[in-house]
Amino acid sequence: GRPVSDAYLGGDDPDRPPEPPSVEPRSFLQLTRLFIHADRLATDELRRDPDDARLAWLALSDERIGGNELAFGWPASRRRLLADLLTVLDEHEAAMRAYETAMAELERIGAFPDLARAELGYARLNADNGATRVAIRCCTSAERHFNRLGMPIFEARAVSLRRQLGVRSQTSAERSRWGGNFAVILMTDLVGSSATADEDGDDVYYRRVLEHLDTARHHIRAPAGREVDTTGDGIIAWFRDVESCEASARAILDAHDADDPEHGRSGVRIALDAGDAYWRDGRPFGGLVNRTARVAGLAAPGSILTTADVRRSSPEPRAYEPAGTQAVKGMAQPLELYWYTPETTGR
Repeated sequence: GRPVSDAYLGGDDPDRPPEPPSVEPRSFLQLTRLFIHADRLATDELRRDPDDARLAWLALSDERIGGNELAFGWPASRRRLLADLLTVLDEHEAAMRAYETAMAELERIGAFPDLARAELGYARLNADNGATRVAIRCCTSAERHFNRLGMPIFEARAVSLRRQLGVRSQTSAERSRWGGNFAVILMTDLVGSSATADEDGDDVYYRRVLEHLDTARHHIRAPAGREVDTTGDGIIAWFRDVESCEASARAILDAHDADDPEHGRSGVRIALDAGDAYWRDGRPFGGLVNRTARVAGLAAPGSILTTADVRRSSPEPRAYEPAGTQAVKGMAQPLELYWYTPETTGR
């Protein structure tokens, strides 16, 4: 491949095709021009020249840029741009891998603008390949990030993709019903933890609790959930949309199957609730969280039990089975409950 050129990095016209000879990038301005040009190729369909995109990809792939001190602060953008350019080049399998690597790194370092753009690109690829559920989940997360970061152009693109996938824009629908106080609460409870302490001792109990909390935290953060608190042997988290919360709950059960052979998914139960929350210091408190705790107390081991409000806000209501109505302590009206039973939970 052809490495970075003076003309590519240092020309007056950022749209001018690159020319030899190759040189190592020498200035902040040169790097800026390369990133701007590559970004235009990746985002503007009218400028999508495959030959130019391949040269841009080769330039960005040059290890001298990856390790260049002038590029400090840009590794996140570089990772995302490389995946974007592979998509322009119709290198879909390589782009998939590049997006997955980029999203993991971007989430780790908290580079949310580029994370959201990577999620949107990954969603488009999955939509093209027929992986609708993955596409919807990534698109939902990207839309939420764009909204929070104040990136309306990209948020509109995420909304457009969701509509193409046949899913309403959940964030706007939920805001119209609940207002800005909407939250989805997830609560886990480790089954038999007291018996573990009595039979196997505090060390085994403590280790089991820590392993569960580590697992839950990982799968809460992945779809952009936020931890509220722990309950001793469980965790409370909140999400801005039901779909992300569903994904987190599924992943926690699946992880228990994989990582806890003694207990499997029956070693944990999960409750979900949604509605208007009381917010303090950026976290939900009050009646909604208390109601979720009541639902958790009714959940069977290895299950995900939810309220009717969760089902109504879900993009896949057919994944819910009626669990009847239940009078709950402290609640004036009985709760209408549902089991969340997607195929992946195997319930």
